[in-house]
Amino acid sequence: MPPSLHPMPPQPKAESYHNPRSLIGTAWSTLQMHVAESLTKLHHITKNHLVIQLRSLTAPVIATKGLETLMDIIEGRQPTVPINVLCFVHLVYCFSLIVHEQDAAKRSSDLFVQAMSYSALFSRQDRQLYIQIVETLWKPADMSNADLVNLVRAKTSLMSHSPGSKGKGIESRNMIYASIDSLAFLAMYFLDQLENATIHVADDAEVLSSDLFLGHCNSLDRTHMDSTQTMAANLILKHNFQLYTHYQAFANNLNNIARRANSELMLPRRLELELMECGKMYLPPDIYFDGYIRFVREQMDSIYCTATAEGSYRALYYRQCIELIKTVIGVPLQPMAEHAVENSSVTQDGFDDIDEFFNVMSPNNFNFSSVGPFDAGQPLDFSCLPNTIDPGTLNPLPLPTPADTNSVQATSTAANSPPSPAPAASSSSPAAKTKSDSSCKLCGYTPEGDPRWFSGSMAKHMKLQHSTKPPTIYRCPYPGCTSQYKNRPDNLRQHQIEKGHFLEGQDVVKRSNKRRKIE
Repeated sequence: MPPSLHPMPPQPKAESYHNPRSLIGTAWSTLQMHVAESLTKLHHITKNHLVIQLRSLTAPVIATKGLETLMDIIEGRQPTVPINVLCFVHLVYCFSLIVHEQDAAKRSSDLFVQAMSYSALFSRQDRQLYIQIVETLWKPADMSNADLVNLVRAKTSLMSHSPGSKGKGIESRNMIYASIDSLAFLAMYFLDQLENATIHVADDAEVLSSDLFLGHCNSLDRTHMDSTQTMAANLILKHNFQLYTHYQAFANNLNNIARRANSELMLPRRLELELMECGKMYLPPDIYFDGYIRFVREQMDSIYCTATAEGSYRALYYRQCIELIKTVIGVPLQPMAEHAVENSSVTQDGFDDIDEFFNVMSPNNFNFSSVGPFDAGQPLDFSCLPNTIDPGTLNPLPLPTPADTNSVQATSTAANSPPSPAPAASSSSPAAKTKSDSSCKLCGYTPEGDPRWFSGSMAKHMKLQHSTKPPTIYRCPYPGCTSQYKNRPDNLRQHQIEKGHFLEGQDVVKRSNKRRKIE
């Protein structure tokens, strides 16, 4: 690192990270609400066996199937069971609300295209039924069928002919596929953030006793970087990350990470998490999400090099993240099935049949007005979504409230595409906004906007306006400043950016107040 960048800013304190229990609790309560809304939207569809299956599943089962499907994708196996994929898509849409907050609507287009592309992996009959459900639940209002076909064609072509996969190890090859898969990419990022929160926990006995936490802190069964890996890490940090060091605060923090990697016994995974956190704190959101995360993973591939006895290096930690999620939401832990990763592929077999897929996706297949009417004799039973845990005890985070999705991009911007300026969201006409049928029982508040986000709006309202827990006060640390914010660390950060209230002269690039990060 250049000597001029040597002075170090203060390191983030443990309290600046989310509590993993809170993070899991938010995802869990959001999933329950999302599934309930989905069943309401699908109530008129009576001749689709996938809808019938979805109605029969409890929230813990949906979470489990979604997490196991994620693990299949990470480890290189095709997601070939339609109902499991539907559970996975539900789960990742919840993760998107937490990760992207108000910007979730703008990024939902790519998630929808990815979800549609999975249909190429199913039988013709299941494909049509699956498309019917995905279109009903998640299709952006401003996306035409012609746009959809073009975007799905581009997505599946990218996944079927992924560059750079030949000759690489199992982990590297699988991670290429998972990074191109927009849903898996986002889900893995959520697990990254959960893992980072876990290793900074101080007072949660259940989390502190988890394999995920112990693997980082005791690390008796993990391998620290040897001298060769440390040398490789030093070269990578010094040279390859120059792409981002024109952001001064990022360069300062990167220099600190490099010094500690040279002087301390550090797990490769810990280095990867710290590099992700550095980018999250000091890079613009578009650059961070659209390029930097994948860049970090690619650089770390050369350090990981080999797989562990239990499986690929990253996959081991992701599996432990999933086990922690199941523990917190009360799902009984079961050993994950052993699979032969070497002989499977996430994409190629299914996506070779893409031409047939587009024949199925004719315009008529998107017109579901002929579906039978809602059968009043079989009312929806929402008791199948029990509160296995009390969301209040998890102290869930405020949920984002995307007010409108008319600005959703119809462009094929994958989660790992090169960074580009985010177009300004177009304002929606008043006619496009609707009011929720449900209101707050305490004050009468009624969510407005796109119905897909009503549950998130109501959850955020209840958290901020009617929480029974003492408020958390976030005070500006700048000397002489008395500004403070109740329950809103994002507002504090915006204040610091606008006023320049960073300690030790630290300069942080200005961010949009629609913050795409988990702090």
